[in-house]
Amino acid sequence: MTAVAKAKLDGIAAGATVGVPQDVGVNGVGVIVLMYLSTSGALPGATIAGTYLYTTYFSAGTLVYVVGASPGTWRNVTNVNMATGDYGFFQRIA
Repeated sequence: MTAVAKAKLDGIAAGATVGVPQDVGVNGVGVIVLMYLSTSGALPGATIAGTYLYTTYFSAGTLVYVVGASPGTWRNVTNVNMATGDYGFFQRIA
């Protein structure tokens, strides 16, 4: 066993959450959400203010969005160039 692997196992045994996802709550930093982009494009990895992102959900099989800013700063994690009106995944980073 490598020293790194042993250290991780020791940390887990001691109660550390190495590599274990944590509950970040609703719109908490770290959450990933399907959003509607209401402004000009967002490249993969680009950051964007929540002012331009609307939360989305499915209603009776139809994708709809909630008009209103999402708090914080978000990163495009969709891995595609997005244009105004596109839907994609964003992760809250601040």
